[in-house]
Amino acid sequence: AQLRLSPCTIPQITEEPHSLEDAILGEPAEFVVKANGSHLTYTWYHQTTKELLPNEKRVSVGNTQILCIDKVKPSDEGYYICNISNTTGGSVETNPAQLTTIPQITEEPHS
Repeated sequence: AQLRLSPCTIPQITEEPHSLEDAILGEPAEFVVKANGSHLTYTWYHQTTKELLPNEKRVSVGNTQILCIDKVKPSDEGYYICNISNTTGGSVETNPAQLTTIPQITEEPHS
């Protein structure tokens, strides 16, 4: 019997996440990455702090190509990266996508 080894294939990023330069404080923000490959795992992290992003009530990551931040805070500013890996050991990282915020206008100024 012959043993066949499948080659280690690296996932291919087909769409990088786009920077969000005007995320409004208190509003949601979303990063999306698209990749080709099978059995892909997506791991998002905040490059500025080097911390993996937890799947919590305000930040939705899970194992998905979408990172959704509900109610953006000033501490969310920085660069975000997604590491995409597969079961054969191949992995690739996205380019950093920047999140910068602007204040939310809640009332028009009086003249």
